[in-house]
Amino acid sequence: ISLIMWGRGWFCGWICPYGALTELLNNAAKKIFPKKFFYEFPKPIHNILRRLRYVIFSSLVLLSLYSIEWAERAAEIEPFKTTWLVGVFNREWYFMGYWIILLVVSVFIFRFFCRYLCPLGAGFSIGSLFQIKRIKRRGCCTSCKICTRGCESFAINEVGKVNRFECLFCLECEQKYFDDEQ
Repeated sequence: ISLIMWGRGWFCGWICPYGALTELLNNAAKKIFPKKFFYEFPKPIHNILRRLRYVIFSSLVLLSLYSIEWAERAAEIEPFKTTWLVGVFNREWYFMGYWIILLVVSVFIFRFFCRYLCPLGAGFSIGSLFQIKRIKRRGCCTSCKICTRGCESFAINEVGKVNRFECLFCLECEQKYFDDEQ
């Protein structure tokens, strides 16, 4: 029901514990490290990389049709099991190394795993085709650019249109609209 109501943003932006962990670490790091340590891919590279999660999702679905056991092993691209179920220090070295690399990258690139690798987010994005509630757009949204510049998930393009497949439903754009100082 939440997927139909709010698209992928409800889970990815508000419920996903791994996304919350990486976002909290990124926000904390922004208070500690100078701005020069943080990185965003240029838009053309970002637009290519964001499709990678769909390739991973499709590969996992196709692999599961062939062998559930292989698909289960390949699903380890998701760091959830290592983070929340088994524990980082209870895994083989390569799982621990992968987890550490993802976490360190996510400290300096906002929600790196969510935006570029997460097959669950890709599956939910497909469900966003049927999304009922969307971010409100207004007449000034094509010229103002405050939301476009402030959208950390790059879900709002230069003409103010929200890409529902990328939107994490953080509602920062809505908050900026109603903030008189903004």
